[in-house]
Amino acid sequence: MPVAGDLLSRRAVVITADVVRCGTQALAAVLLLIGAGTLWHLALLQAVAATATAFFGPAAAGLLADVVPEAHRRQANALLNATRNGVVLVAPVVSATLVAAVGAGVAFAVDAVTFLISATALAALKAPDRPVPPRPAVPAALAPLLVLLALGAPVPLLAVAAVPAGVQAALHTVFVETARQTHVPAELVARATSFATVVGLGTAPLGMALAGPAAERVGAGAVLVVGAVAAVVSVPLTLAVRSVRQLPAEPADRPSGPAAGPA
Repeated sequence: MPVAGDLLSRRAVVITADVVRCGTQALAAVLLLIGAGTLWHLALLQAVAATATAFFGPAAAGLLADVVPEAHRRQANALLNATRNGVVLVAPVVSATLVAAVGAGVAFAVDAVTFLISATALAALKAPDRPVPPRPAVPAALAPLLVLLALGAPVPLLAVAAVPAGVQAALHTVFVETARQTHVPAELVARATSFATVVGLGTAPLGMALAGPAAERVGAGAVLVVGAVAAVVSVPLTLAVRSVRQLPAEPADRPSGPAAGPA
């Protein structure tokens, strides 16, 4: 999780984390207000929110270093620390008051609004762009959707969970194609793409053939959970490959500008 703030745009990471937390709290609010929320729903949503928080912290620390001059970082860190301590003291009182006065659903809705405000403020922040190399995306965003399917979650919750999974799938295609076209010699790009396509098309029916008998033997829910675990585990496994983790934005031997044509 901490590496995301170095491998990706830090501002994009913190904004995404805030949007995810806004979504989890808003969905929890809706479920509670309509009387459909269960303990499992809330626990899963808060687990997603906690994961987003784990991404937010390291990326926010790096973002501070990007936007605050070195001479003022001590004051900036002091201000942030004082703010965090104040929130730790005040937030439980405010949330308890809201729960007692208007209910837990409204308390979650207010929490969602605070994350929306944070994301909006971060989007307006003037931050210098750091060069971020294109890297293949990993399918961790699919895990919440699989777990929700295993738990038999309601359709609205599944629809919300499908959004980040769909976004991840689109990003995966963009990053993989960009990395392949950047680092594979031009005369081999077609062959590399063909090989990747054949492997992908070949493993899909194999997975489907194994999933059916496995679902009959241990249950569809267990198979979906195994799929979610595999999606999450794929993240550190992918980053453990040094050539992926240290993939440069441009090949070291590539000229800095376009090749000059014949005179």
